[in-house]
Amino acid sequence: MSYQYNIDISNSTPVVVDNEEVKGSLGSAKFHTLQCTGDAVQVDINVANNSSNLTLGTFTDQIENINAYGVTGITLTVASGSASVSLAGVEE
Repeated sequence: MSYQYNIDISNSTPVVVDNEEVKGSLGSAKFHTLQCTGDAVQVDINVANNSSNLTLGTFTDQIENINAYGVTGITLTVASGSASVSLAGVEE
């Protein structure tokens, strides 16, 4: 299975992308690609429904590859301004 998800985010309102948003494929994907354009986006992931998120970093106009299996949520936050984010993932 694979997924692709595009979203525009703005003004410090966190957006959570989860299995419901990407039709159940988020957790089964092992390789994820994140592309951010616009203002800085803080990216946090949740793996295997743990109670705390892991902060990957803050990205501006770049592409990041995430090698993680069992991701149950990706939280995207823009401190100020706006950004467009494209997420894609594939199973190995």
